[in-house]
Amino acid sequence: MSYHLKLKDTDDEMTFELLEVPITDTDTEGSVDNVTLDGNIYTDYLYLKKTYSVSFAWLPQSQYEQLRGFYTRQFETGLYPELTMIDLGVENLPVRFELSDGGIIDNCGTRQSVVLRMRESVN
Repeated sequence: MSYHLKLKDTDDEMTFELLEVPITDTDTEGSVDNVTLDGNIYTDYLYLKKTYSVSFAWLPQSQYEQLRGFYTRQFETGLYPELTMIDLGVENLPVRFELSDGGIIDNCGTRQSVVLRMRESVN
């Protein structure tokens, strides 16, 4: 199976056709454990959201700059980009987008060890 990732916002759209693996999808849990006076416990379950991480061994400068655009536009517009990964059952999901710096490894601006982290949210 090959994984595809698509990001889009009001200004841009970007697709990665063949992602490197591993792709990490972890649960982010929002819950509160409450202890009663008699020592019993009950839990208020508030939410269960996903966080997706994708690592790239290297990225060309043009792709890194395009991803950087998604990151900075969150702050400019107050809107999150939308993530689609059909293979994981995700379609047009607003995500809080984080992008690691990655090191520049050559004179062409190629970035090494870049990580995308995308936390499920709402717009």
